[in-house]
Amino acid sequence: MLRKTITAVFIIGLTLSGVSFVANNRQISYQSPVSTPASTPVASLDRQNSQATQADRSPTSNYSPKQAVEYAPQAEGSAKPKTIKIRTADGYIERPNIRYQALYTPNDLRPTQWYTNKIGAPATWNKTTGSDSTTVAVIDTGFALSHDELSYRWALNTSEQGTTNQEGTVPNCTSRGLTLDKSCNNIDDDGNGYIDDWRGWDFDSGDNDPQAGKVAPTDSAVSHGTMVSGLVGAAGNNNIGAASLNWQTKLLPLQALDDTGTGYTSTIAQAIRYAVDRGVDVISMSLGTDQPDEVLQIELQYAADHNVTVVAAAGNDGCDCLSYPANYPEVIAVGATDSTDAVSNFSSYGANLDVSAPGAGSLYTTAWTATNGQSGYTSGSIYGTSFAAPIVSGLAALLKGVRPDATPAMITSWIKTGADPVVSGNGGQGRINAYNSLLLASPEIVDSLPSRTTPIYKMTKTNKDPLYTSSYDRKENLRLLQGYNYSIMRFADY
Repeated sequence: MLRKTITAVFIIGLTLSGVSFVANNRQISYQSPVSTPASTPVASLDRQNSQATQADRSPTSNYSPKQAVEYAPQAEGSAKPKTIKIRTADGYIERPNIRYQALYTPNDLRPTQWYTNKIGAPATWNKTTGSDSTTVAVIDTGFALSHDELSYRWALNTSEQGTTNQEGTVPNCTSRGLTLDKSCNNIDDDGNGYIDDWRGWDFDSGDNDPQAGKVAPTDSAVSHGTMVSGLVGAAGNNNIGAASLNWQTKLLPLQALDDTGTGYTSTIAQAIRYAVDRGVDVISMSLGTDQPDEVLQIELQYAADHNVTVVAAAGNDGCDCLSYPANYPEVIAVGATDSTDAVSNFSSYGANLDVSAPGAGSLYTTAWTATNGQSGYTSGSIYGTSFAAPIVSGLAALLKGVRPDATPAMITSWIKTGADPVVSGNGGQGRINAYNSLLLASPEIVDSLPSRTTPIYKMTKTNKDPLYTSSYDRKENLRLLQGYNYSIMRFADY
């Protein structure tokens, strides 16, 4: 049996609601019982050593993931399995249950809300603020489920809510002093294999309570899922907190990382499967590892086959070493930029990086602490591709709201084609511009625009310069942009 070690560096430090956390490095290792050829390299997430080879974005295998992967039941509090079985025509093969980490690197400065202006949110809000018919599954650490900004945004499972005369064994509604209801009766009313999953699921603990802080309430990563959720879909115009790009989309809270920001193939892959089966439109993952994961890619293909757009953080190693799952073809890989449109020095890149979004500095968003789970917000700068990816997830859901017929390929095209150039660094096809992408997705919005003289970038294969004419018809120029709707054209290489 070969000993296989995965080393992860997790750098954290932020100020939340007056509670300061200092930067720290966490080095994590585990043993895998999977037999591996002796020539297999040791995987590492350390910035100095990690040079993960960029995989070609070739199509995934054709076998049915639902029949191929078998997950062991996860009892609450039990240890994670070391391997996962994949059924093939020749029997079973085992793959390692790979460790994943949340991807962020914070600091502590007073925040100001600049990023929404940078990505064209105000102009976008004049046309749409999103649609509550869309749902984004956030796969992350636990969540501030009772937060003032988020409590009414969670996507609820109506099949596990409502009056009933049936009740399972304890713990149930009666034993907990609650009114008899499907949400607490300890019966799988909808038959999906998850008991009382009325508001998401905790795949780390194996229960229906994806609440932050159940195990390690003072850990510096405990608020990660809450911060990410606010960047995906914090409502605007509600007299509290901060507004994200998308004010309307529903959020499905799926905990696959524990309070320390650590998760495994088994928790994340099952969360993807669950999200798809719940009918979400977008999956947002601000997590990663440095090695390919066959099991996870099976579930990503399952998502693609069911018309679900998947967004993931590129990684924070600052090298040509995109993290997985961002490095897979089924995923929109997102890097981070700062307020000057420069790519952040920690943002990982590579041939498969799609776009970038603000992910460095004062991004004001929801937060959770052990002393404030209802009205907390970040009170310092936060850094990481973890915080760029959810902004893109919110945009993907916004585009799906105006174009319910859109496929993941179409949404990816509009996001990439509409992006603005970055001023330095490898940012994929640029920093997202929500308004440009909306115009590409919605011709009727273009037709309603007045003529303007403000230049926008001309979409050609070789020219990224503005049109330096004294005046021209903005609507006509946007129709030119729409001509590249489905071909994922880019501004000139930069």
